[in-house]
Amino acid sequence: MDSLSDVFMSGVAIIMLLVMFCFAFMCFYMMVMNIIDKFKPVSKLMSCESCERTISTNAYVCPHCGQHYGNSSAFSSITVCFFCGCVFLFIGLAGVSLILEEYGYDLLNIIKKLFN
Repeated sequence: MDSLSDVFMSGVAIIMLLVMFCFAFMCFYMMVMNIIDKFKPVSKLMSCESCERTISTNAYVCPHCGQHYGNSSAFSSITVCFFCGCVFLFIGLAGVSLILEEYGYDLLNIIKKLFN
């Protein structure tokens, strides 16, 4: 019965690692997309989402209907995505290291052997 719980916990650990790596990938993907969006040519005018009138792209509130547009800087979203991606990647690699240590392997030695 003890081995069944070990298999179950290993499966849960592997699923959690996959989730961490997926989150890291999504964060880095969003960072790249934010960088691409930052360098796109931008029109100075846009259409309001609620009243469809033309307003400035820098507007925080539509002067016609009051629709709120909370603008955030692209730089802050890029740094947040990079930081979160690095954190998720670190957690995933630490989890892989713990699982490999459970089976008698050392992740750093494996990496050194790959580059030698």
